[in-house]
Amino acid sequence: MPESKYNRVRFIIDPANRSYYARVTDNVVYADDSDSFSRGTVNEPQGVYVISVASRLLSMHPQTLRKYERLGLINPSRSSGMLRLYSVNDIARLRMIKHFVENKGLNLAGVEIALDIVSKLLHLRTNVKKVAANSTVGDLLQYIDAIFDDLHFDIN
Repeated sequence: MPESKYNRVRFIIDPANRSYYARVTDNVVYADDSDSFSRGTVNEPQGVYVISVASRLLSMHPQTLRKYERLGLINPSRSSGMLRLYSVNDIARLRMIKHFVENKGLNLAGVEIALDIVSKLLHLRTNVKKVAANSTVGDLLQYIDAIFDDLHFDIN
């Protein structure tokens, strides 16, 4: 069987050196913990997937992933050879997009709004933890009201 372009992607984990990288033909991409890509090792394993592997993981067509990138829903890193490299966080975001489209019936404009709301809620959750530790309930309510104002949501 002739080797297709999809068969040339190999993922190599070297636990002795704690280096994690994807090998695509002769180009080697090493992931570091700053989301940029360079030669080196990482402290924690971070998956790096080229588009063909990401599309298989998600059961999505590669063209769908390219479309989501064009629309700004996802922003994968690029290798020095300009290959799209999807991190574990990118895969999780794509799973969320797929859930919104397939299970909740949202169109891509709705997905963009939903992702923005999720992002704001995560930010709110982080800040609520900080404020709650050293502030009064009034300060917390003012902060939450500011988030609703930012979302253009009238709570009165």
